[in-house]
Amino acid sequence: AAEGSPPQNSFFDDAAWVESKGNETTSLEVASKPLRVAMGSFVANDNSYRSAVAAGNFTSMIQAKMSSEPGIEWVERSEIQKVEDEFALTAFGLTNEALKIRLGRWLKARLLVLGRFSNDSKKGNMLSIEIVDLDRADILARRRMTLTEASVRPLQWKPADIEEAAKLLHGALMEARVRLE
Repeated sequence: AAEGSPPQNSFFDDAAWVESKGNETTSLEVASKPLRVAMGSFVANDNSYRSAVAAGNFTSMIQAKMSSEPGIEWVERSEIQKVEDEFALTAFGLTNEALKIRLGRWLKARLLVLGRFSNDSKKGNMLSIEIVDLDRADILARRRMTLTEASVRPLQWKPADIEEAAKLLHGALMEARVRLE
């Protein structure tokens, strides 16, 4: 193998080559670094205090569910909350997405997860999830689901909704990761 390129024998040889290169960054090392992701507080469109609380609780539950996602380093909710409180960015769903993008950059995240609950007159309560590339402010992936308690107001959700949303978020994160490469 040429100087500066990994041996072509096996994965183990490649890993040893990376280890022997010291502080140099290689593509293999970059690929193995976790992706830092911030999850903005999910919001509800109905301007109800109870819906805002339910959306916030949903955010905490889904991030806890996703905490063991391989290759993802989550920005702690407490870090996000401190910054949101300090800059007074939250007010029952009135947070501007542009401000959330600035917040995510300030927290040194690469991706931002946004969630919005809305009520569709035909389908009932819906959750929309978007994954935003904070370097370019581009939406890399979108997902949408109907909640179990589809027609209930103020917003209510069930544990099954967390499971379904976690699956959707996993798929959206996988799509976003592919689109980043």
